[in-house]
Amino acid sequence: MRLGTGTIGVLLGWLFLFLSVALLIPIAFSIYYDDGNWQFFVISSAIGFVLGGGLVWSCVSEPEIGHREGFAIVAFSWLSAAALGALPYYLSGAIPSYLNAYFESMSGFTTTGATILERVEVLGPSLLFWRCPLPGNSAHARNRGHAALPGRDARPYKGPSCAQDPGYCPDLMERILDLYGS
Repeated sequence: MRLGTGTIGVLLGWLFLFLSVALLIPIAFSIYYDDGNWQFFVISSAIGFVLGGGLVWSCVSEPEIGHREGFAIVAFSWLSAAALGALPYYLSGAIPSYLNAYFESMSGFTTTGATILERVEVLGPSLLFWRCPLPGNSAHARNRGHAALPGRDARPYKGPSCAQDPGYCPDLMERILDLYGS
């Protein structure tokens, strides 16, 4: 039984195309805040469009997806998404090492919250926008109790918060005001 590489290629191509469209969204922030990073999002998006379009165009999908193809699609999707997502960080020079940019991107897609950055505030607004939805959405849902694991209910998160413990995030409002103005 052979591995259905055509199906894997087509689905990875569609993932690249989807991420390429998502990479266009931060351009509006870059232009509005004039942070000079718009061209790195355009280049990253173009690379994704070429790779994605090439895979969708050149691969022939099989009618069925088996377990082996499913595992391969999931594994390669994580690796590919992080690889494309790392390009804006690396090309802009905000994270000079591609390996570190890859780690930051993978951390965002997997929502671990881990970072190699000592201060995320040094990133431009468009890079912050690209970074925020990745770890932010899941962490926000977890902290507000809106996410549930299968077989468990969605009870509110009972960990520390700014309201319960002001020392937990003392300069959060300062950071928000610094980033987005008063």
